[in-house]
Amino acid sequence: MYDDEITATVADDKNQVKYEDEVYSVSKLAGKLLIEKHGWSENASVNGWMYFTKDGISLSDLRDKIEAAE
Repeated sequence: MYDDEITATVADDKNQVKYEDEVYSVSKLAGKLLIEKHGWSENASVNGWMYFTKDGISLSDLRDKIEAAE
């Protein structure tokens, strides 16, 4: 979420993360946090892979790198 204060943990290998003892898809959690913390519309469509990072790189960019290496 471009916010180092927000941390989610990988829950499984099927796009699920754990945040505050709840399991969400990456996009569902991104949407929830954008609504709650940034006032986004509840109708907004969100690609969660664009909003979370690992080691400073978006999950979307990491996935692209992995797929390109295969």
